[in-house]
Amino acid sequence: MALRTVILEILLEKENENAKTECIKDILNKHLVALSKLARTAKNTQLPEKAVFHIKQYNPARYGVSEWQLEEAQVFWAKKEESLALSILKEMIKKLDESWYQVENDPSLKLIYTECLRLCGNWLAETCLENPTVIMQKYLEKAVEVAGSQNGDNSNELKNGKMKAFLSLARFSDTQYQRVENYMKSSEFENKQALLKKAKEEVGLIKEHKVPISRYITKVQRELELDECEIRALKEDRRRFLCKAVENYISCLLSGEEHDLWIFRLCSLWLENSGVVEINAVMKREAEKIPSFKFLPLMYQLAARMGTKMGGVGFHQVLSNLITRISLDHPHHTLFIILALANANQDELLAKPETTRRSRLTKNAPKEISQLDMDRMEAASNIVNIIRRRKSSMVRGIEALCDAYITLANMDATPWRSQKKGLSIPADQPITKLKNLEDVVVPTMEIKVTKAEILIFSIFQFLF
Repeated sequence: MALRTVILEILLEKENENAKTECIKDILNKHLVALSKLARTAKNTQLPEKAVFHIKQYNPARYGVSEWQLEEAQVFWAKKEESLALSILKEMIKKLDESWYQVENDPSLKLIYTECLRLCGNWLAETCLENPTVIMQKYLEKAVEVAGSQNGDNSNELKNGKMKAFLSLARFSDTQYQRVENYMKSSEFENKQALLKKAKEEVGLIKEHKVPISRYITKVQRELELDECEIRALKEDRRRFLCKAVENYISCLLSGEEHDLWIFRLCSLWLENSGVVEINAVMKREAEKIPSFKFLPLMYQLAARMGTKMGGVGFHQVLSNLITRISLDHPHHTLFIILALANANQDELLAKPETTRRSRLTKNAPKEISQLDMDRMEAASNIVNIIRRRKSSMVRGIEALCDAYITLANMDATPWRSQKKGLSIPADQPITKLKNLEDVVVPTMEIKVTKAEILIFSIFQFLF
């Protein structure tokens, strides 16, 4: 990198033609910015400072907004000079606001503008120098709006810019939601609600006994109204930040694959707030657009919620539709999980004589299945039946394999209890008779979903 810097500087000194000089200068600027980013990532602050100094030598002060100025702000931030970093960003935002027509027609300037707004919002939130509402509306939401307005260009830089903007707004909204949520769970808030309830009862008694209104009563009523307004505003903030976080996590996941791990936080927020109608509506409307493979690591958590009493209006329908879509797209990854729930009572059905004999010996009654398990079994069976219509041979094969495993697990192993060598599976066990399971994978094998497989599957679905 240092050698390339020296070579470009020598070329710049020896070149006399203006056109070539500008071209070399542009290449040198990009190289120095890349060098600064690399050094800053490695926690080196001296080299980026030196690179920015060299860039300033080749670019006069009147030079317009450029990527190197954004890098300069990040260098100052890395050096803990927050005020200088923020002042550079705010100056850049001001210039870009003034020349919006030029920004609107230049994708590179739009990208810089988005990054300026995003970084400024993040840094103001970190330093607590602005009100959360101002940060969200003036910087982070505006960054998302600017990034989303570029529909024609599908370059990697633009996709990364969009993802970063969506993720910054989602994380900021999530942080504010958690702050409000923690406060509403605190003892301070509980005490406040208790005092509010007591004040309401006091005012109610005063009205009931028709006590003449005094200065004290007027003061209590005014404070009561203010407290009620504050609690309503707090609940509204909680709802607004929650919806904003969920919407932007979804937008981030739709924009690319770099931040796919945030699917865990999205599902966590959804499942924690399954009774919130707005969240279920957003998930119903937008989650269908998220590629199904991104939900695969969460299949156990999602499947465990099937048939439960948790959730509000529409939650179970959204959850069932989502699990069905994932299962149809990736049956090898999901069918064993769904069948494990659908087969909750298979121990009693497949190994009934064995279980009955064992229960007489141990004097234990057969395990009763709870209503929750029954509901979950029914929900899982419905999904299996939907998949069966599309992939009947695969479902039959996997069901046969699962039944064979359950029968083997319930086999009486008393005759082999003292044996220390390897055991041979008895010939009457169903697992020894299985054959021609071409559509069934080994249950213990981890199957990775690659981009090529996703593309092939998409083409297959489109054609057939």
